[in-house]
Amino acid sequence: MKLTNKLRSIILIVLSVIITIVVIKIMAGSKPEITNKDSIESIKGVRINNVELSDNRAIIPFSGKVNSFDKIEVFSEVSGVLQNANFKEGVKFSKGSPLIVIESGELRNNLKAQKSNLLTQVSALMGDIAIDFPNEQNSWEKFLASIDRSKKFFIYRQV
Repeated sequence: MKLTNKLRSIILIVLSVIITIVVIKIMAGSKPEITNKDSIESIKGVRINNVELSDNRAIIPFSGKVNSFDKIEVFSEVSGVLQNANFKEGVKFSKGSPLIVIESGELRNNLKAQKSNLLTQVSALMGDIAIDFPNEQNSWEKFLASIDRSKKFFIYRQV
C-alpha cells in the first residue's frame, strides 16, 4: 500500500507529539523531590560601639570664583555720564555712601532744549489761537509769560 504525502505528514506529526510527551515524563520523573526541612535558626554576631557626641569641624579646601546668593540689579533711569569708576561687580559700599554718581549736565542741557522747543511751538500757534479761539488767547499769553527759561524743571542733588 502506498502512502500519500498527506498521510505521511500526519503520521510524522503524531509520532513527534508522542515522543515529546514521553521525553517530558522521563525528565519530570528524574527531578528530585523537594522535601520540607526544618529551618535552622542562625544567630549572627554584631559589633557594638559606644558613641560620644562632640563637635566635629570639617575643613574643606576650595578655590574659585564666588557667586552671590542674592544678586541685585541696579540700573539708572536717567541719562548722563558715570563719574565714579568703582561701580563694578564685587565692590563693597558702606552704608549711606552713593552707589552711582552721574554727571547731569547733558540732561540739564537736553531739558533746556526741550523747554525752548515747547516755547517756539506755542509761540507759532499763537496766531492761529487768536483767530480760531479769541477767548482763549489771554490764557495762552499768560502761559507763555509764566515760563521762565532759567527755572529748573526737577529737583536733583549734586554730590
